[in-house]
Amino acid sequence: MTTETAVLGALAPDTHPRIVEVRRDLPKRGSGKLRETDPRDDCIKAHGRQS
Repeated sequence: MTTETAVLGALAPDTHPRIVEVRRDLPKRGSGKLRETDPRDDCIKAHGRQS
């Protein structure tokens, strides 16, 4: 057990240490920024409003 896992385990005893390690190792997807526009608005601009 690493010190980081031990610290996380102390802070959040409900989460399993293995799950925390796996989540840390997963690649982050996207830029992490919130989109300012709704993706549906982009679709409507590109293709017109579908009824």
